[in-house]
Amino acid sequence: MVNAAFGEDLHDPTARARRFGAPAAEQLVLARELDATRYRYLHPAELRRLTADRLAGEAAFTVDGWPAAITFELGRAGDGTWRVESVAAPEEQRRLMTLLGPLGLPVVRDAEPWNGGLAGRDAAGRPTAAVLLLALEGALYVDGVHRVPNRREPAVEALRAALATRTALAHDAHATYRPQVAIALPRDASALRHALLARWAEEAGAEALMLVVRRADGGPGQLPLARRAPAAPGAHPVVARVRQDIAAVTLTVGDDVRTLPRTAGAADDAALADAFAALHAAHPTLAGVVIEADPDGAHGALVSLLRSAQRAAGELPIATEGPS
Repeated sequence: MVNAAFGEDLHDPTARARRFGAPAAEQLVLARELDATRYRYLHPAELRRLTADRLAGEAAFTVDGWPAAITFELGRAGDGTWRVESVAAPEEQRRLMTLLGPLGLPVVRDAEPWNGGLAGRDAAGRPTAAVLLLALEGALYVDGVHRVPNRREPAVEALRAALATRTALAHDAHATYRPQVAIALPRDASALRHALLARWAEEAGAEALMLVVRRADGGPGQLPLARRAPAAPGAHPVVARVRQDIAAVTLTVGDDVRTLPRTAGAADDAALADAFAALHAAHPTLAGVVIEADPDGAHGALVSLLRSAQRAAGELPIATEGPS
């Protein structure tokens, strides 16, 4: 029943009317607003009994290769047949489509692949190593589905609990685990937003951070973020600072300043690589790069600069930060 309802029958209006009750069919914006070519059903992710005639669960699927899930309830009619009586609220379904739409997650064509989705699980239903922290329209979601208040203390507490669960799972499997958080933001979010979320993730115990993006095919991708840490006593690491405004990208190491014009909203990759090479030659002990988020900029522009800097700076670790 679940396989048919959320699989072959989902985008067939006639078949859907047989599988879904009227209220559930009305709530199912996923079937009406998402092109069938982008959708692939996977399997029932969960199914549990509520009463003798009512079941609840989740159906796993992918959109453009992104693992996702939708909650539902099944009811049994007097003739013994089962129908879907309710599904996740339309706004929850639209959240997924928004993030994977034209104004959703930034697109980085050569980003590293990521096996996660927007619900903290991979296509096989296993928890991803990274806890997903999703921010959209002023709301925060941990692992894509658990909404938490958009404040430091509840966000840190929820992240800490999710990391603890993964640590326990790794311990039970006799595996090592490095606590990590993946941050997902739409491209038009403030460029400062991710820096605050990264700080909360670090407070919760994250030892590795990444930004979630879409690859060239629209599928899941990620950009690693280096973490800032206090220097060892007596150490004075040489760090290049990069900032971007509407007209230029500026690279600074102490009094050494290099400015590159932005063309079509971005710095030229070749010019950026030349600038980093020159800085490295002038400062052989260069230890890393910090990108300063533009308070007036958008997350998508910062992600583009981050990826350009990663390509240009070679093996140098790159972190981002907001104003102190």
